[in-house]
Amino acid sequence: LDTRVNGSNDKYDVVVGEIQYPDNEKAYVNPNIIAEVKIFPRVGFTPQQHNVHFHHIIDDDLRKLSYINNDVEKAIIILDGFGYLNGRHQGIIRLDFLKGKREEIANGTKIYLMRIDNDRWTYEII
Repeated sequence: LDTRVNGSNDKYDVVVGEIQYPDNEKAYVNPNIIAEVKIFPRVGFTPQQHNVHFHHIIDDDLRKLSYINNDVEKAIIILDGFGYLNGRHQGIIRLDFLKGKREEIANGTKIYLMRIDNDRWTYEII
């Protein structure tokens, strides 16, 4: 978590790539893959906390990923433990709203969505 990336002042949740150790500087990664992770668990968070996490994806995570070179694989990994993204935001299903914002802010970023469906985890890449 909070990984430094070459050429960015931001820090990221998951970064895969070659680690560089420059003299007298902090280590950083030349990324091949960068991912931000959000979890919407079934228990432990209030609706307000889920809403804050949803807005963090849009306002923070997508913005950070938009600054990364297009040669790098970029992703948002979402674990939705109870169907939060099936609800509505501004009259639009949250997942659809998120997909629209992704295209607007960080086009090319993949969404890896894992969610519960009939007590079984499923996943899709969007």
